[in-house]
Amino acid sequence: MVLLFLNSYDKIRKKRGDEMKIKEKITKKHEFKDRLKEAMTRLNVSQSALVQQTNIPKSAMSQYLSGAFV
Repeated sequence: MVLLFLNSYDKIRKKRGDEMKIKEKITKKHEFKDRLKEAMTRLNVSQSALVQQTNIPKSAMSQYLSGAFV
């Protein structure tokens, strides 16, 4: 009985841990997107200017700014 409980508890704890890792990744994506936008605003740099200065493809920059790609 105790072993069943511990086994179930371990499964729940692992699932919660996996959910936390997913939330951390999502948070990091949003944080990067927000930090990039904030830096662009502070430096008064447009997306097209940043693309030209960094040689990052326009499509990749759009993904960075939308949070779809980190």
